[in-house]
Amino acid sequence: MKNCSCCVLVLSNTSQQSIWVLREIERVINYQKILIPISIENVILNDEFEFDISTNQIVNVGKLNANSPELQNITKYAVLWKLLLWT
Repeated sequence: MKNCSCCVLVLSNTSQQSIWVLREIERVINYQKILIPISIENVILNDEFEFDISTNQIVNVGKLNANSPELQNITKYAVLWKLLLWT
């Protein structure tokens, strides 16, 4: 996490139940990195996630597959953010 320019959170009901995902989000925040939450299903944020990511815009994409336009756009934006951060 220290060396990344941003972190993409794949947000689902299952990811909200993972202590490891929560720890990774806390590290991203601690290292002051950009967090990009992407929801793959209809999710109501639990208390911990609401506290950590409620100020972020959540991108709702539904189910993803390798050829989905949403995933291609996310990849383009991630590359753009990386270029902006490194210049």
